Amino acid sequence: MLAQSLAALRDRVLARRSRTGAKVVVPMPGEQITLTVDAHMPEIHLTMTSPRGERLRLALPYEVARMLADRLPVRVAEIGAAATTRR
Repeated sequence: MLAQSLAALRDRVLARRSRTGAKVVVPMPGEQITLTVDAHMPEIHLTMTSPRGERLRLALPYEVARMLADRLPVRVAEIGAAATTRR
């Protein structure tokens, strides 16, 4: 309850400081992911869990899952390259 109140307060403060018309999105850190397939629908279920145990569940249709599968390796490679450059 307290964590939710603090998150809501943080979002309100950030929203006040942001430019007019801009939406503030605060990313939730992910610690664990789970992928499952819906047996009745052609969707992939993606569950991400934060270090505090909060969960975000998404049902991804094929087209979205395909985009994620295509783009994720590229972004991971970019992060790896940037980390290597910083060392």
